[in-house]
Amino acid sequence: MEIQVDGTQKEETKFKSQYFTTEEVEELSSDLMWKLEDVRGECGWPFKINSGYRPGDPNSHGDREAVDIKLWKWSDPVWKENGLKPMSFGQQRQRIHDVARKYGFNRIGLESRHCHLDISKRLPQNVTFIGVSR
Repeated sequence: MEIQVDGTQKEETKFKSQYFTTEEVEELSSDLMWKLEDVRGECGWPFKINSGYRPGDPNSHGDREAVDIKLWKWSDPVWKENGLKPMSFGQQRQRIHDVARKYGFNRIGLESRHCHLDISKRLPQNVTFIGVSR
């Protein structure tokens, strides 16, 4: 609990996601959660968090400041279930990259089957990296 100027305790507001399950976001930093919520809303299709907080991880996942978002195949039912036109991996990566930059993500990984979104301040800044999903 945070103490206010008048000495009373400030009520903690619990993050309530419009798009993600509690399990997907409960271990992430609040700054990351709000940014992720904005990106998901503007992109317009469901995100599945493949990887969030990983205790002991030396990179930003261990700092609660990174997530990996699954990319959907053309044939995945998620498109039809949500009344959306299917997008290729490349189209999804480009859209996530552009919107994530707009909302302050300063480290973005464009992988073959997922995107890494990161707000770490201790790792190299303003980078986009490309790789192959494991």
